[in-house]
Amino acid sequence: MTMKRPSIVFAVTTAALALVALAGHRPAGAETAAAISVEAKPGRKLFLDVHDIGKGKVKAKDVAEAHRRDLATEGKYGVDFKAYWVDEKEGKVYCLAEAPSADATRSVHKEAHGLLASKIMEVTSDGDSWAPAPGMKLSAR
Repeated sequence: MTMKRPSIVFAVTTAALALVALAGHRPAGAETAAAISVEAKPGRKLFLDVHDIGKGKVKAKDVAEAHRRDLATEGKYGVDFKAYWVDEKEGKVYCLAEAPSADATRSVHKEAHGLLASKIMEVTSDGDSWAPAPGMKLSAR
């Protein structure tokens, strides 16, 4: 009998939540939106953080710039940001990262742009690959 690791599944409750896909968020020549691994490597974990900026106070283009800064800083702390989501209406940003600790993801955000997450949760993947489509909109359930 094999034991399956627990996984977290969350439903998107607002149609305004836009998936900012992996294509275009990495430097040229890096990973694309093709299937990539979201299983954490040994000694590392997956984290989903939530930035609660405030209703109407966040724009996708500003988050893209902050994410670019995260990518420029992540290697220093052993973090690999996988994707991020923006809910402009609710003023929330969600970041998925593989890292040695929640503190490592916090340190990247602090150094890169100073926008700290209000919550960081450890999560597990229910599969070993994930391939979002660029610009894909998530629909309400």
